[in-house]
Amino acid sequence: MGSGFVILDYADELDPSLVYMEGRTGGTFLEKPQELDDYRKVFASLMRSALSEAETIKSLKKLLKEV
Repeated sequence: MGSGFVILDYADELDPSLVYMEGRTGGTFLEKPQELDDYRKVFASLMRSALSEAETIKSLKKLLKEV
């Protein structure tokens, strides 16, 4: 993964889901189903590896004490 991305889902079924990626020289929208699936998998992987809210607070407090 080379840059941040946002998955845009809309309530209206007529508005298709998109992935938006911001790069150094501009943004890109992806709309193909396979592209969306790939980025949903990336997002799910990030969510699994992220700290919980409580763990994040604990980690940040520990870091603040070290500064």
